[in-house]
Amino acid sequence: MSMQEVREQNIALVTQSALACFVENGIEKTTIRDIAQHAGLTERSVYRYFAGKDELVIAAVSYTHLRAHETLMNL
Repeated sequence: MSMQEVREQNIALVTQSALACFVENGIEKTTIRDIAQHAGLTERSVYRYFAGKDELVIAAVSYTHLRAHETLMNL
């Protein structure tokens, strides 16, 4: 697996983990540590891909929007 593929896989993992944590705990109560633990990564790894929680919220919303769009297109 190339480094680019690993990077893309980790970004997807962190995004999906952030979404799961936001749904479970709310955006305000979720920490980068929570997201990192859910993803099985270090906090440093999360920060490698995202500057902070604000970027993770945007990524999670974008991911959710894309999934909803794909679902609607398959109806």
